[in-house]
Amino acid sequence: GKSGAPSVSFNSFVGAHKVNLNDINAPSRAERNTILNNSFTNAGLTPPGYTNPANQSQFSDTRWADEYFKTGIEQKYDLGISGGTDQMTYSFQGGYYDHNGTVVNSGIKRYNGRMNLDFKELANGRVSINTGVAFIRRDVRNFNDAVGDPNNNNTGNAGFSDIQDLFQ
Repeated sequence: GKSGAPSVSFNSFVGAHKVNLNDINAPSRAERNTILNNSFTNAGLTPPGYTNPANQSQFSDTRWADEYFKTGIEQKYDLGISGGTDQMTYSFQGGYYDHNGTVVNSGIKRYNGRMNLDFKELANGRVSINTGVAFIRRDVRNFNDAVGDPNNNNTGNAGFSDIQDLFQ
């Protein structure tokens, strides 16, 4: 910090993020079931019952992108205090950041702080103390489901295991 009267600063930011789902051309239920039926048949396996065209009317035609993506809110706040005398200056800063993600069950929060103290004209010169700390929490529920976790024999299905199990 600079010597002089205490100075306080505050900055904030709030924003929204949204995935443009108009660019996602996912197959319909019937198209997806045709692909699955062909895949199972080509592999010499019996297709799951829910892919049978005779059973399709009992299942909804869900556009999963609408269920998986959401509007993410981002917010950031920073507070700083600085000041001092000719002999000592100080600066304290603290911050908070939160982004709840554009994908369900995702996001990040960060808390951070920093302190600078500068003592001048001591017997042997000057002493400066600079320290900082941060705590970050990432919300990654179902992340291993999305990318696959070889330890759990999971090949990745973006966290919809419970939903898929209903139809098999």
